[in-house]
Amino acid sequence: MQNLDAGDQVTDTITLTASDGTEQAIVITITGSEDTPEVTGSFVGSVTEGNEGNEGDAAVTASGTIAINDVDSDDTPAFANTTESGTYGSLELVGENWTYTLDQSAVQNLDAGDQVTDTITLTASDGTEQAIVITITGSEDAPEVTGSFVGSVTEGNVGDAPVTASGTIDITDVDGNDTPTFADTTASGTYGSLELVDGNWTYTLDQSAVQNLDAGDQVTDTITLTASDGTEQDIVISITGTDDAPEVTGNFTGSVTEGNEGDAPVTATGTIAISDIDSGDNPTFGDTTEAGTYGSLELVNGNWTYTLDQSAVQNLDAGDQVTDTITLTASDNTQQDIVITITGSDDLPEVSGEFIGSVTEGNVGDAPVTATGTIAISDIDSGDNPTFADTTETGTYGSLELVDGNWTYTLDQSAVQNLDAGDQITDTIILTASDGTEQAIVITITGTEDAPEVSGSFTGSV
Repeated sequence: MQNLDAGDQVTDTITLTASDGTEQAIVITITGSEDTPEVTGSFVGSVTEGNEGNEGDAAVTASGTIAINDVDSDDTPAFANTTESGTYGSLELVGENWTYTLDQSAVQNLDAGDQVTDTITLTASDGTEQAIVITITGSEDAPEVTGSFVGSVTEGNVGDAPVTASGTIDITDVDGNDTPTFADTTASGTYGSLELVDGNWTYTLDQSAVQNLDAGDQVTDTITLTASDGTEQDIVISITGTDDAPEVTGNFTGSVTEGNEGDAPVTATGTIAISDIDSGDNPTFGDTTEAGTYGSLELVNGNWTYTLDQSAVQNLDAGDQVTDTITLTASDNTQQDIVITITGSDDLPEVSGEFIGSVTEGNVGDAPVTATGTIAISDIDSGDNPTFADTTETGTYGSLELVDGNWTYTLDQSAVQNLDAGDQITDTIILTASDGTEQAIVITITGTEDAPEVSGSFTGSV
């Protein structure tokens, strides 16, 4: 009877027979109703989360079948081919075969073991609905490390300004409960160290560790940073060698003090040597004598001696300083300055002229008896300009007048009348310059035979 459609009627006649053979028909009218169609197949599936967007990864799917039939003779429902979207993927029905394909991007936040379901409802041509339920199980997603993981530096010299490479690093994890981080740290490598602060890393080259690199040589320093979840990331630094500057050692300064021309030599001494860490380089400073501005420097077997040329520095005042720089050049053309500081001293001024004279005793009342000469003063020190000012100075036996550098000594006859013929005495008069320099003017006075004086009465009358 299940093939009766709704409203179809048939009769069922059943004949009952009595014991005497009498028959009686019992007629049953049967009215049909709409039978529920039957859906068969597989209505559940399961998939496991993978990674999003990895090139070459196969799609993650679940599959099954679905069919529908209806015993009602005129009903032939069907599930048509279709593609239906769910929450976490899509289901494609072709014929009686369905395939569910997981959308990885929709489930990346699932932690390992988390489960969600995606229910997609298929509707047959007669309106019959069937839910396909897919269970999705989460997995542990690999965290994603982003940033810059390589750098490069070039070898310099020990003591140079720091040579660095820098970059960034960050880590994320789409799993809902995973929040890994790279903590601030300082990590040592083979040729330097890397400091990480707030996701910014700076690699600083240890120059002393790479001085043996030749020009163009390359080495790498790999430093591994580890996140809080154990994820590791290598930072790789390429280091390029250069031709190292040779190292010059020794004493490169000296000092001397100005003396006077003709003094014993005034010298400063020191040593100088050169070395080069690059293999095959063996520079030297050869023996030499080099002239400077104020002296000369002699180098013998790495020992230098600077000798001051006094004549070149006599114009220095006391406390004045000048430097004499002499450059020594090694066999590889490396140059090193030797700097000598020269301190001036107060040079004695020079007094020139005539400082002696002579006069001869005469008689009181005679014409003046004089001796004359000149006097001048100079000072080689650049800022010193002493002078002898005009003056009149009194001596023991006369006086000296100085006018414009010309002196005149005038004998006081009355002071020397007691000299006998041939007697000699000296009169020394000191002239003082503006800087305190003194110069004696010495006058030699020679006595003469004075006429005797006759006194008395030399006339009379009778």
